[in-house]
Amino acid sequence: MDKYSIDNLDREILNLLIEDSRISYSNLATKLNMTRTPVQTRVKEMVEKGVIEKFTVLVPAKYMDKPFPVFFDISTLPNKTETIAEQIAAHESIYIIYQMSGGSTLHVHGYFKDVSDVSFFVNDFLSKLNGITNIKSEFIIKRYKVNRSLLV
Repeated sequence: MDKYSIDNLDREILNLLIEDSRISYSNLATKLNMTRTPVQTRVKEMVEKGVIEKFTVLVPAKYMDKPFPVFFDISTLPNKTETIAEQIAAHESIYIIYQMSGGSTLHVHGYFKDVSDVSFFVNDFLSKLNGITNIKSEFIIKRYKVNRSLLV
């Protein structure tokens, strides 16, 4: 795939789309003081080149009957990290998994109904996975900032 170089106009388009991915090409063009066709062409090119991976909707977890976000740091045996990550990724309550530097550790974000749901996940799911050496969990007390997209 060809490397795409993002210019200032692309940055403006991307920032507007990050703010509202449903904005019409006409409204996008108006905000950029342009006509619709060149804006649409730019957006389509960024999609084709992989600059824009997808357009999405963010739904707060409380509306999905899982209002309890929990973060896990899960240490694994080095030769089991990939397999464990795949098994955890298949669980319906898990939404994000990162492999972290500094050891064989997975940083995992999950959304659960309540503490008993978390307990079931840890005690009846994670504990049965071969190769986990440590599980640390934390939950959010208060949010100060949420920004799930990088502004460009």
